[in-house]
Amino acid sequence: MVDADLHVPTSWAHYFKTSERLRHSRCDDYSNGLEEQLHETLAAIEKGEAFDEDRLAKLDRLPRNRMKKYYRLRIHLRGKASSAVHLDPESTCFHLSEFESVRGKLPSEAWWVEQQLAEGAKYSELADSLCISENALKMRVHRWREAVRNPTG
Repeated sequence: MVDADLHVPTSWAHYFKTSERLRHSRCDDYSNGLEEQLHETLAAIEKGEAFDEDRLAKLDRLPRNRMKKYYRLRIHLRGKASSAVHLDPESTCFHLSEFESVRGKLPSEAWWVEQQLAEGAKYSELADSLCISENALKMRVHRWREAVRNPTG
């Protein structure tokens, strides 16, 4: 527990709060996202980055975004698995070759956008950096995800 009499920097208080949430969570996609949030928090602390409202909001979006990423990847891989290979629907493990296969189907810009979204970036921020509207970006993301899921169209 954090002692109320001690001044704890915002960064470490956030790390403690997240670690407590992880300690009381189940072992699932969301907890994997919480672990990545802890990793990103430590990386920001090591770099000495400020923990303002924007940083905290980005870190707080991470677990949910990563949970959705792991879910989509598991569904995609389950559809690609042969009858001889059984994938546990709750498993977040996958083969590197399958990961590279998904990555190879996306153009470099699409891969970059997917990485930024997985890290908690907002569509509006990415759209501004790409000089397109937010709705156009959402449509592009939808189309390339659909192309990866169903390559025959």
